[in-house]
Amino acid sequence: MKTTVLQKVKGVLQSPFTVQTFDVNDTFRWLKVEFEKSAKGWSELLLFDPNGVVRAQALVLSEKGELIISDQEITSSFSTVSGPIQAGRWRLEIFSQKEIEFHCRLELGMDDLVHAHPFEIDIFTTSNEKPSFELDGWNPELKVQTESRWYKGDFHTHTNLSDGKLTVDEGMESARNMGLDFFVATDHNILPTKWMKSDILVIPGIEITSSKGHFNAHGIRKWVDWRPSCEDGGMETEKGMNRILKEVKQAGGVRSINHPQLKPWEWQFKETLLKEIDVIEIWNDPTFKDNPKATEEALVLWDTLLNDGYRIAGIGGSDSHMRPTDYYPGATVPSLIGDPSTYVWAEGLSGSSILEGIKRGHVYVTRFIDLKVDVRSNDSLILLGSEVEGDVVVDYTLKMEKTTEECEVIWIQNGEVIQKGLILPNSPYNFRASFEDSEFQWIRFELRRKDGELLAFSNPIYKGCKTPTLTTWGELLAKSGVEVIED
Repeated sequence: MKTTVLQKVKGVLQSPFTVQTFDVNDTFRWLKVEFEKSAKGWSELLLFDPNGVVRAQALVLSEKGELIISDQEITSSFSTVSGPIQAGRWRLEIFSQKEIEFHCRLELGMDDLVHAHPFEIDIFTTSNEKPSFELDGWNPELKVQTESRWYKGDFHTHTNLSDGKLTVDEGMESARNMGLDFFVATDHNILPTKWMKSDILVIPGIEITSSKGHFNAHGIRKWVDWRPSCEDGGMETEKGMNRILKEVKQAGGVRSINHPQLKPWEWQFKETLLKEIDVIEIWNDPTFKDNPKATEEALVLWDTLLNDGYRIAGIGGSDSHMRPTDYYPGATVPSLIGDPSTYVWAEGLSGSSILEGIKRGHVYVTRFIDLKVDVRSNDSLILLGSEVEGDVVVDYTLKMEKTTEECEVIWIQNGEVIQKGLILPNSPYNFRASFEDSEFQWIRFELRRKDGELLAFSNPIYKGCKTPTLTTWGELLAKSGVEVIED
């Protein structure tokens, strides 16, 4: 069968990006890219076909990386769009944080390839013939389960497709061991084109990762151009990031600002429009040494937003990068997928129901415990994130399981602590919240250990509306009073 070594390229990666083009003179069944560099470092690869469509994405941290685009999904690498290799000029863009010598070998072939995946896969892309890179094979309406209830999941995960240690199948095994119902794949600047088939709902996503902050695009249906080489500077400029946030919404994605106060990865785009944020990741991997402080600051930011009249939901994310046996320095427990876990009330388990649930704030977040939450008014179910009308009282019933210690429950109304109590393991805890004699009000709760360590938080229940006065992220930082890094 015909196999051709098309081109060998040597050179030095220039910061921030290097471009190589090569011509394919015939149609082939597959294309292999073997990439080597002289040192470890953050190097992102994007391969565009002659129609200008992204066909491959990769983050190469070590000295070597390989990509295969094939006319069959089963033999194509993850995060590639399968299909024939068309004749014409192809474009390889490499984004690098530093100058590194590199060597790139391109090979074309017509013979059969060995299957790349030892497990069944769900295919998110169905064709490379469209004018853009779309996840047209992912069905967000497909229900994995039909029951209306709280579903447990993780909105921020990484695999070895970017800088995580776990393979895709190892990540899914870890999610199952943690009892997750859903898993959102959010590798750095890589939109998944397929995933391991599982009874756990997998929602495709991407963590847009710039030097000035990260955000997750959950459930996005097409590739959005984040490149710093864009005319507006892409993800590295205020103008470019505002454009990307808008395009993610147009592509069906739910936009989550990640670890907004975790330095040096905090959100530094002060001109970000608050109206372009759907949710905020309040709680990020609690085992990382700087995250407890960053989480407390994120809670202050969130309360400031809520008091200003915004109803931006708060979620959690493990931001998992490690193996289940790995510990961060100084940590007493390993860093795990599903720590913390985000619970979402949904009418059946599907991509659209989970995403709609977090946009509406039907959410609470926990770690180490199973927390049962039931909220009612006059025996009618009230969902977290909902708005009540009139002068009513709302009855909360909380039950904490899979723990042996009593914890403190803190009730927060309009940013102020109004009551504290003790909740005992496996015993119902009841609280009556009054929404009487107020036009604008919100109430949420937190569970903490006696030493103050956070164990859970809920999204608020609201009464009344308020017209926001804050417009940008910079204004929010100034209003909240949290520590700000000046330009």
